[in-house]
Amino acid sequence: MARNTDLVRVGQLIAVRPVHHLLRGIFIDRTGDKERCRPRWMATELFSRLDSLPLGLGELLRHPDGLWWISDSSLPRTLA
Repeated sequence: MARNTDLVRVGQLIAVRPVHHLLRGIFIDRTGDKERCRPRWMATELFSRLDSLPLGLGELLRHPDGLWWISDSSLPRTLA
């Protein structure tokens, strides 16, 4: 993320700045295996009054093996 200054990590979300009325980013979803994850791209509006952040539009990022390995050194480059 040091290479991409427009990205910011907030918990399980890597968001694209600037954030005004639309939030865009990659949501890193958990799996039953602590070494693997299921990332999805997402976009949602921020002008609705909500108690939680819905994913809005989005889709899983496919990987040939199904789930992504967190230890995979190519993961940050692939998601950026």
